[in-house]
Amino acid sequence: MKSKREKRIFWSLFTVSMLIVSLKYGGVEIPNPGDGIAFLLKPFSDFLFSLLK
Repeated sequence: MKSKREKRIFWSLFTVSMLIVSLKYGGVEIPNPGDGIAFLLKPFSDFLFSLLK
């Protein structure tokens, strides 16, 4: 049972990675994951910096 779940996870990640590579070679601009993380954490960091002032 465990190996079935592991195979499903492997093939899901493999499919996503192949999709990203195909889009990249197709000329589609893939955003940097760090930019998304920074966008999500910006309000929290602004709040913390306002507390420190």
